[in-house]
Formats: sequence, C-alpha cells, structure tokens
Amino acid sequence: FGSMGDQDEERWSDWEEDDSDQLPTLSLFGPPKTLPSPAACLRHAQDEYGFDLVSAAQGLGLYERIQLINYIRAASARGEDGKAVVVRIDEALVGAGARLWKEDAYLQPVVEGDPLLFSLGGFDDDDDDDDDNEDDEED
Repeated sequence: FGSMGDQDEERWSDWEEDDSDQLPTLSLFGPPKTLPSPAACLRHAQDEYGFDLVSAAQGLGLYERIQLINYIRAASARGEDGKAVVVRIDEALVGAGARLWKEDAYLQPVVEGDPLLFSLGGFDDDDDDDDDNEDDEED
C-alpha cells in the first residue's frame, strides 16, 4: 500500500498542475470575456491592452500581486477603460503615481475562485524573497 499511495499522490500532483493551467479565466480588461486559461488571459491583456502582467508583477510581493489583479478586476467591473487602467498602473510602477491597488480591500478576490490568482507562483522563477528586498538595502 505504501508505494501505491506514493503513486496516487504523484498522479494527484500531476493532475493539479495540469488542471490549474487549463481553467477558464475571465479577461482582465474590457467587457467580461472567458478565456481558456490563465495563460490565455495574460496573452489577451498583452495583445489587446499592451499590458504585460508578468513584467508588471516583477518586484512585487505575493500580496501586492493579488492586490494588483483584484484592483484591475474591480476597475473592469466598474466599467473603467482598460487602457486608462494600464496607464495608471504603469505610472505607479515607475514611481509617477500612487499604487492605488495597495489597499486591504484588494486582498479579497473580485472573481470567486479566480484561476489567475492561483497561477501567481508561476510569475517569478528567481525572485522568491522579493517581499522585503527594498527594506533590506544598505548604503
């Protein structure tokens, strides 16, 4: 039974990874559009609105990434123009504007069970400790 349990656990792990990659995901901007996966959602944001979430999320901690996605989703739900939201985000990320998404309210999912939030771990491969880097710098 011991080896069978290990095999079952391995199959479960494979299924979880495959399943999360293919969950229908609501578009980030514009009128709600269901896309086949989180990756398709990211491509749609890049192709239609010029917004690269993976690049925008670099240097942000996990909680701020969650807040950013929920901020975008809330703005879309309010009917805000996607390109205007992108401009606000870009300005904030280069220090020219306030990071409006850094509110506790945006820690709550706007889309229940949002597959994009579950795919956040795939955004960064080499910056695991990005949450506290800016506070640790010394001259």
